[in-house]
Amino acid sequence: MQYKNGREAKQGDQVVYVAGGHSTTGILHSIDVSGPGAARLAESSPTDHYVHVKDCLHIDDIEACSPSIPDSSVPIGPVEPNNKNS
Repeated sequence: MQYKNGREAKQGDQVVYVAGGHSTTGILHSIDVSGPGAARLAESSPTDHYVHVKDCLHIDDIEACSPSIPDSSVPIGPVEPNNKNS
């Protein structure tokens, strides 16, 4: 997948999206290489939080430690209150 100027688009690229007279800056992610060149943009703003990378974990490492990650599309349902009297 390429930008309009021919440069290769990669996950994590910092980009400026310009459309309809407005612009947005952000990080390119979820590139659909099989489709018409669509991707997602995680918008950045001056209020974004700075974090210490040493306090972060890569999502692949988290998935490797978890036997299975629950499917968030399946509703869990309401939590029943505990009505036991002590």
